[in-house]
Amino acid sequence: QKDVSQQQTHNITPTVVSSASGGFHVLWVERPNQDDYSIRYSKLGPDGTAVIGDTLLETAGGPIRDIAAAELADGSLAIAWSDWRGRTLEIIKGRVTFGGGSARLSGLSNLARAEADKAMSNPRMAFERASGSLVLVWVESGFEEANIYAAGLDPETMEVLGSELLGSFTTASGGYPAVA
Repeated sequence: QKDVSQQQTHNITPTVVSSASGGFHVLWVERPNQDDYSIRYSKLGPDGTAVIGDTLLETAGGPIRDIAAAELADGSLAIAWSDWRGRTLEIIKGRVTFGGGSARLSGLSNLARAEADKAMSNPRMAFERASGSLVLVWVESGFEEANIYAAGLDPETMEVLGSELLGSFTTASGGYPAVA
């Protein structure tokens, strides 16, 4: 057993992405105290040893959850997550780049909300190497209805190239549906 993090906190919501160069990218949400949430990163080699140790990427004063990530052609990571920084859940996106044995999060921006009265959650990402295409899928939901959206993103700038409503469904419980 290998420790990914030596932090003595409540670590939640891990995401693991295989790396084309070997090994694995691991991202997780940490709750270091009652008020803050953080995103942490580590790169593991094929044998589970840390190539890049426990790294703090982002801290916010509200819940962070549902981290999604995809490795891009240059080995960097596109990431997105649900974040409660405003009046409701939003999707924030950015890139993790590597150099000198460390990881760095940059280019953060909010995904534009399609419906002003709905919460955004459950982001999922995928990168298709042959075409260089990056897609982000997410849910916007209210108490009675949820909509699933998809957007093509420019892998370099993380800007939205186009988006589409994929479908709608009823959420009688007001819960946030999962997207796999």
